[in-house]
Amino acid sequence: MITVIGIIAIVTAIAIPNLYSFSAGMRLRSATRDLYSNMQKARINAIRQSTTMTINIMTDGKGSYILNNGTIVNIASAYPGVALAGQTFLYKNQAAAVFFSDGTSNGGTVTFKGATGQQATVTVLASGKITSS
Repeated sequence: MITVIGIIAIVTAIAIPNLYSFSAGMRLRSATRDLYSNMQKARINAIRQSTTMTINIMTDGKGSYILNNGTIVNIASAYPGVALAGQTFLYKNQAAAVFFSDGTSNGGTVTFKGATGQQATVTVLASGKITSS
């Protein structure tokens, strides 16, 4: 019985750090997919409605972004351990990803950083193509 308890303790000691790393990576990927998905929706709506759609990227350290409909997505509260590491969007002196009625964009990147130091980026080309890595 003591041998079994010892084996369980060793396996648990090995597994816990791996579970932490795994869950941190999942939160980072989820935050990236969330922004990617919201950008795809904004681009599709800009084309469908023949208008301009904007996603404002907050650079206040809270890691939030505001969708065109006014919805605020706070990365820090939605995905604990994930932070906005940087962004390169600029439109009319604001940090904003803009999608025009023809599907094009002002282009830029948003980079998230996870709790374990991993990074993930959402990139929008001027052509409107959106990728994540």
